[in-house]
Order: sequence, then C-alpha cells, then structure tokens
Amino acid sequence: ISLILSIIASVNVFSFADLYDYNRNNSTTIMRMKPVLKHYNNLMESEIAEQTEKYVDTQGHFGEKYIARLAALEIIVGDGVSKFIPNDTLLACQYLKMIVMAIGYTPEVVPGGSWWEPFVELALEEGIVEKGEIKDYTQPISRELAGVIGFRTLMKYKERPTGEYEWYNYNKSKISDYMQISEKYRDDVVMAYRMGILQGSNNLYVPKGTLTRAQAAVIVNKLLDDTLRIESVPKPEEAIVYKRRENMNPRMFSYKPGEEFTIYPGDFALNEMYD
Repeated sequence: ISLILSIIASVNVFSFADLYDYNRNNSTTIMRMKPVLKHYNNLMESEIAEQTEKYVDTQGHFGEKYIARLAALEIIVGDGVSKFIPNDTLLACQYLKMIVMAIGYTPEVVPGGSWWEPFVELALEEGIVEKGEIKDYTQPISRELAGVIGFRTLMKYKERPTGEYEWYNYNKSKISDYMQISEKYRDDVVMAYRMGILQGSNNLYVPKGTLTRAQAAVIVNKLLDDTLRIESVPKPEEAIVYKRRENMNPRMFSYKPGEEFTIYPGDFALNEMYD
C-alpha cells in the first residue's frame, strides 16, 4: 500500500509540474508576442495599401492582403526592388524566420554567419522544429512539415480544442491523400486542419509537395489572427439523420428499431453508409 501511494504521489507531482511548465511557457510566448499582435491588430489600411503598392506582383493575388500585413510588420520582405515573388517555392529557413518573428523574436544576425542561423537556433530551442528533422535549411520545405510546424507553434500559446479527437475522423476524411503523409506527422496535420491553420484543395493536401511564399504568408497570418482561423467541424448541411427501420432485428444492432441518429463524413464504421 505504501509503495502504491508513493507511486501515485510521484505521478501527481510530475503531472502538476508538467502543467506548471506548460502554463509558464504558454504565458512567456504570449507576453513575447504582445507587441507583434498589437501592431498586427492596429494596422491601418494606409499601411496595408503602402505594402500592396510596393510589391507590384502581389496586386490581385490571393495572398495580397496576407503578404501586405506581414510586410508591414517586417516579418517578410521582397526582392529589394518591387517584387515579392509570391508563387516562388518557399525555403525551410525562410519559413522558420517568418514563424520565429511571428512569435515575437527579432534575433541579430552574427557577422560572418548565414542570415538564417539565429532563426533556426531559436526554432530548435522552442521545439518548433526538431533536431535533424530538416537536413538542409536552404532547401524547400514540404507541405506536411510546414503544417506540422504551424500547429506546433500555435500550441505554444493556444489550448488544444476540447474533445480534440471528436472531429478527428471528419477532418481526416477531408484529406484524400492522408496515407501519403509521413506516419509521424499525420496526427499533427489533421489537427492543423481541425484548428483551421491548413486547408487543402479538392480534398488533396499534397503532403510531399512544396509551399509557396504566399501560402506560407496565409499560415502565419492565421497564427496571428484568431478570426482567420476557423475550426474545422461539420456544418449542419453535412449531417445526415438516419432512422432505423421498424422491422429491424433489435438483437443485431445496438440501436432500437425506429431510433434516429446522425452521421457525419468520416464517422468510423459508418463512412461507407454516409457516402
């Protein structure tokens, strides 16, 4: 009995310690982000317009406003002339710079070193990216890893949704190439959908594909702006109400004959029925 009680006590202490560390880290991130969020939320239309005019190749582009906002915050820059090149493939170091600056860091570049090194070091320290996860930071980042990094970043200052796995299969059903996602990244990619950070096209996420500079700008804006991050849960029109037949053998099913129940896309064991 003494041994069991001591084990329980040690587990409880560890749990509370973990909770304390989480809350402390959570608060630290929020405090560091305050100036960034204040500037973002108080951006004037004139500031946004100025950046839009500055980058001629973003005018009329789907990422126009997203790019302009981050440019006003000096989180992103163009080619130094008059272009942002929104459809250019994004490099891992560029993405990490955007993410690190979005959570309030403004590291100085060490003379003689690569401009991206301090951003990568901070991303590693924050656990946004794992050591060895990216072999070459000057190469394009995959869409699956970009989504995972976005979700990890959001979890540093936002709570996981209540009943987070309630709509897990629903969001999984929206990714027809789910099995192409690396196994270790699948849960985080699905949760990034759930939290409204990611959105595929025609039910495809193309996890092994690359990310454009404009697409990355959208993700970072969603990390900063709660109103852009709409949680992915079933819409009323997606629900199908099903009623059991009155003459159904009650011993074959757990539902009673005549009983109604609702199914949604991705409901396990009922997904074929839904389709």
